[in-house]
Amino acid sequence: MSKACRQEVNMAEVGRNIRYLREEQGLTREALARVADVPATTLTKIEQEVTDNPRIMTLRKIALALGVTVGVLLEEPKAKAS
Repeated sequence: MSKACRQEVNMAEVGRNIRYLREEQGLTREALARVADVPATTLTKIEQEVTDNPRIMTLRKIALALGVTVGVLLEEPKAKAS
């Protein structure tokens, strides 16, 4: 794949998107972790940008639990209305 075709993903944006979508759905981290079948500590690390390389399967499980695609998690962060 050429450099021009590659787009670097900012994992901080992924964490912000997950948090935004989770809060929009009224879910706690623990509830989302349970539905997604991922450890709550893993979800916390992604949202708080402690990890910069979560497994794609983890992102897939989270996306499925939120009712979105992994692509949605990788988009520009959602702006939360104040």
